[in-house]
Amino acid sequence: SIAQKVGGQENNAIPGWSVVKGQNNHASQQHLIAWHEITKFTEPNNNYLDRIGYDSSKPNYAFKLSTKDKATKIVHNNFVVPEWGDLRFNLLAPEEAGKLKVFIETRPRPGEIYWQSRKLKEIDLSQNARNELKEYEQNLYKIGFGRTGFETFQIPIDDKYRGKIVRLSFQLESEEDTTVYLDNVFFSSVHLKFGNPSEARFDSRKPKPNPYSQNLLIEKPQYALSYNSVTKTPNWVSWQVNPSWIGGERRAGDFIADPTLPNRTSPDGWPQISGRDYEYFDPKANGYLSLGLDKGHTIPSGDRTRHFKDNLATFLGTNLFPLPHTDPMVSTSASFPF
Repeated sequence: SIAQKVGGQENNAIPGWSVVKGQNNHASQQHLIAWHEITKFTEPNNNYLDRIGYDSSKPNYAFKLSTKDKATKIVHNNFVVPEWGDLRFNLLAPEEAGKLKVFIETRPRPGEIYWQSRKLKEIDLSQNARNELKEYEQNLYKIGFGRTGFETFQIPIDDKYRGKIVRLSFQLESEEDTTVYLDNVFFSSVHLKFGNPSEARFDSRKPKPNPYSQNLLIEKPQYALSYNSVTKTPNWVSWQVNPSWIGGERRAGDFIADPTLPNRTSPDGWPQISGRDYEYFDPKANGYLSLGLDKGHTIPSGDRTRHFKDNLATFLGTNLFPLPHTDPMVSTSASFPF
């Protein structure tokens, strides 16, 4: 829950937050809505709250941003950016209209009075994610599960902001009556709730010289991992397990290189491993054959089936691990041109 609500105190401010609505620049509890009161969750075919075990006697609250109510911008007041971790937030966007823009604001420069604002990302609320693996990167900031329940979005933060005092703002823009619900704005992945076992960190520099070349932290809405540029496999993958991630959307297909790895187009950048690296071209067959290894998921595809956008994220090279081939018809002899 983004904040707690005190009964009968609708005009009380919410510590740390401001809502821009005309001349009123403080976030009051009237801008909070209990999850079980959100219209989308009361629809007959929506079982999201049941799946996550939601208890209405202990409600969670989300911010409601609405063009109809003219409460379209919310600001998290001054805070210090943690030394690591992506910005994450949960979003419910029932209507296919508008955009949600995320800004970071830094203190005024000497001699200036206004905070400096920079757009971090823009969520296209009018666009639904596409069910194609090649569209993975384009899908990142389009709506998937967020039409039905809260979907997590993550935004990498530049190191220049680490340890600095900043503000964070979310701005809804739409020419139509549009409402979105925002919750759990934080710099800590739910998949790392029990810690970061190898103290991995994200570092955008090339593997050489990079102190995290064998321990690169990659955070995704679906899981988190430590990646090794030498073994070209994950050291570990951590993911939340509960019924909210399970549905009927499974995709059978090959793995693609993870487009979120840094310096991926440079020859000495991070290795771009895909399913094709587990195959070789056979001129006689005029096609690609297995090198004798199975392409194994670290986080199973079956653990992310609530929406195809979540399932596609398990088919990335950073989640790929070689396994012994179980098909007795495929040779694993040294004759394969490794």
